[in-house]
Amino acid sequence: MPTLITDSIFAAYLQCETKAHLIAIQTAEPQHDISQWRKRLTADYKAQCLGRLAAFHDADVRYHGTPPLSTLKSQRYHFIINCTIGNDAIESHADALQRMTLADKSAPGFYVPIRVLPHDTITPNDKLLLAFDALALGTMLDSPPARGLIVHGSPQRTLTVDLSTLIETARHHIGEISTHLTQAPAHHLNRHCPDCAFQRSCHDIATSKDDLSLLLNMHKREREKQNRKGIFTVTQLSYTFRPRRRPSKQKFSSPLYNHPLKALAIRDNKIYVTACPTVDLGQTPIIYLDVEGDPGKQSYYLVGLRVCSGASTTQHSFWADSPSDEREMWTACLRSLAAVAGARVVCYGTFDRTFLLRMKTRYSEIAGSSALVDQLVKTLTNVVSLIYAHIYFPTYSNTLKDIANFLGFTWTHEGASGLHAMMWRSQWE
Repeated sequence: MPTLITDSIFAAYLQCETKAHLIAIQTAEPQHDISQWRKRLTADYKAQCLGRLAAFHDADVRYHGTPPLSTLKSQRYHFIINCTIGNDAIESHADALQRMTLADKSAPGFYVPIRVLPHDTITPNDKLLLAFDALALGTMLDSPPARGLIVHGSPQRTLTVDLSTLIETARHHIGEISTHLTQAPAHHLNRHCPDCAFQRSCHDIATSKDDLSLLLNMHKREREKQNRKGIFTVTQLSYTFRPRRRPSKQKFSSPLYNHPLKALAIRDNKIYVTACPTVDLGQTPIIYLDVEGDPGKQSYYLVGLRVCSGASTTQHSFWADSPSDEREMWTACLRSLAAVAGARVVCYGTFDRTFLLRMKTRYSEIAGSSALVDQLVKTLTNVVSLIYAHIYFPTYSNTLKDIANFLGFTWTHEGASGLHAMMWRSQWE
């Protein structure tokens, strides 16, 4: 008997085939703080949005739940909330359906699906899920609608999505899911894992298998290429490393990342250095920059500066208690940056550099800020870029937490991550 493909299974498949399989066989989700926090955040946002949208329609033309098929076809209701649509092959729990009319009043109306999402940035997967809703709706009506709506972000904005090509992509994925759900899960790790309730169990299985997906910098295509050679574990990969001289014409170019050398570092529990990155900091003051924020909302609430000038070290923290305080936080941060003449910024990753550029654009009216930010970005040093392809730590990734833990540093909360910081901030708010 074919498995019913729901929107939950479809959404999981877009992130991870293993997760889709586990949901399809009704595996109980383990306790997971991040996953449950996201669900609560989404549920609260949906309730707020749908309540506001429903208020635009009179009580006699709105419906809560799934109306009978005959009623749906008659288009009696203009706005339907929390409606289950589909057939015995695909099924979706639509956030809402809204009746639309064409400019030609004599033409029949039609329903379009609405998805409600709390984040500001809409991803391709969000649009594919809307196309899945349209396909499920099409199984009950004459054909799937050619467009849909996404309500998202703060303030609540409405995006109209053309579904004409996305529907075909969604159909293709549905075909893939039908095939893969009958197979046992592979438990490969990917970048969605920190968000997933099955993270710990999958990580334990991958670790016991010494699976190549433990190497977070290794792309799926590269992993599959190694699998075709008969290499499935990190240890096996480590034995393929061969030291080679770089051609003279490549000596001044950035070296390529070497996955076998990374595997060797892990196997030997040693740090391997292929080249010593040079950073000419001179006698200039150094500002270590670390920023906390919500990438989905493109907002920031904390800037930390550690200023090292000669023998003196000072530390500053600038907070924004609410989005409206962001400008004040940035202004105070600018004053401290400007007070250190000729300073160079050092950060870990691109998040902090993006922050500087975004603040420059967002608050361009602040006098002198553009020139100062341009100078800081021009001389900025990203530590990750220095490590990458030059220094291979015996860690599965180059994240700050992995390398710092290897060097003996610990956090108050075991397993703390950037996602935990976002969750704690959200709970505080």
